[in-house]
Amino acid sequence: DSTESFEDLMQQLETITTKLEQGGINLDTSIALYEQGITIAKHCQELLSKAEGKIQDLHQQLDQDS
Repeated sequence: DSTESFEDLMQQLETITTKLEQGGINLDTSIALYEQGITIAKHCQELLSKAEGKIQDLHQQLDQDS
């Protein structure tokens, strides 16, 4: 969901990681969790890239105002 916060997504990744590390789940479930984790990680990367862009814009504005 695109409205979820970065922190919520990171919590989901932590939950998935814990489930995978604990084991005891079948291969199909492991693969599904891994795929879900990759999708969430990509979304997190997009959010971080957007945040980085905003920070760079703010720095440029600050430099222009100086």
